Amino acid sequence: MSGQGSASIVVTYGSNTVPGTITVAANSNCASSSATAISVNMVAPAIPTTLTGPTAICSYVGTATQAVYVTNVVSGAVSYLWTVPTGATIATGQGTTSISVTYGSTAVSGSITVASVSNCATSGIKSLAVTKTVPGTPTAITGPTSMCSYLGTPTVATYTIPTVSGAISYNWTVPSGATITTGQGTTSIGVTYASNALAGAIGVSSVANCGSSGVRTLNITKSIAPPSAIVGVSNVCGLTSTTYTTTSTAATSFVWTVPAGWIIISGQGTSSITVGPFASPSAAGVLRVAAVNGCGTSSNTSLSIAACLDPIGMNNNSSEAETNNVRFSDIYPNPTSSEFTISVEMQDARTKNQAMILEMYDLLGNLVKSQQLTVSNGVTSISTNIEQLNSGLYFVKLVDINNNTLYSQKVVKD
Repeated sequence: MSGQGSASIVVTYGSNTVPGTITVAANSNCASSSATAISVNMVAPAIPTTLTGPTAICSYVGTATQAVYVTNVVSGAVSYLWTVPTGATIATGQGTTSISVTYGSTAVSGSITVASVSNCATSGIKSLAVTKTVPGTPTAITGPTSMCSYLGTPTVATYTIPTVSGAISYNWTVPSGATITTGQGTTSIGVTYASNALAGAIGVSSVANCGSSGVRTLNITKSIAPPSAIVGVSNVCGLTSTTYTTTSTAATSFVWTVPAGWIIISGQGTSSITVGPFASPSAAGVLRVAAVNGCGTSSNTSLSIAACLDPIGMNNNSSEAETNNVRFSDIYPNPTSSEFTISVEMQDARTKNQAMILEMYDLLGNLVKSQQLTVSNGVTSISTNIEQLNSGLYFVKLVDINNNTLYSQKVVKD
């Protein structure tokens, strides 16, 4: 200190100076005045208000790439004190408003901090959290789930995932006997399947410098699914032939099995067959089809076929029939949209009246109409209205009171 005794002084402060008071009093030959005091304080600079830089550090971990962090200039600060998480190193800039940081392979999540420093003191810290978070597990894998059509061929099956934020590559795995031909490390791979490939799972995880995600899987089967439902009629009664079809995207061929008595006219080995003829009467049966490819033969898809009944023992197609001195004409008109007629001629003059029942059956043997009749000697015309019936083929018969069939014929309703 210099200037003591004068109207001004010059003071220097050492590094160990503490806050205190400077006092001054005026002196004369007669006396001294009262003292005037001034307090001397040591005020720290303000805390920095901003701290910017990358908060997700995975892309830096284990690399030479440096992350840059910046704070604001603080009034009164002569330097800045920075700290970094374990495993991180300040490469450049300690003491300034900007630092460059490298993250080693052992770096952990934590905080970047900075404080402003003056000759008197150091401020509180401003901090920025940085995280070492592995990328998320990929979402669903898309691609063929059956290897059957690829077995033993050079055809490539493609499997794809969406991009995962933070991932720098992707690690794929495939079942035994499968080979990744293209795309390992990317979001899309090409896979070939050897003839001895086994069922298993396609797996993929997203990878970053700080670690790998969980694994997303897609199960791959080595069995062929049965074909789709068989399309075709389940009642073939009255038909001479008909066609049945199915579909399968994985099949290379099809095996059809038909009910007893049927013949596959064409199409065995394909997705569509034509079959016939169909006997009547015939028992109910089952039509079956299986899909075939490199994996083998699938289970069957089936269609139940109704029986074809001939409840009236139809064996008469002649224009006229004669039973016990009773002659019957053919049905007319035939086909018909409204009604038909049968002429009955009694040839025994001793017979005054004879009771009969007219019955009609559909192709499944269901009784759809019954009509009580009385036939006299001579010619009787029997007319029957069928407007209420659906279009199709029907069986008509006349029976006596003992249920003996006297007459049988077919009629077509338009």
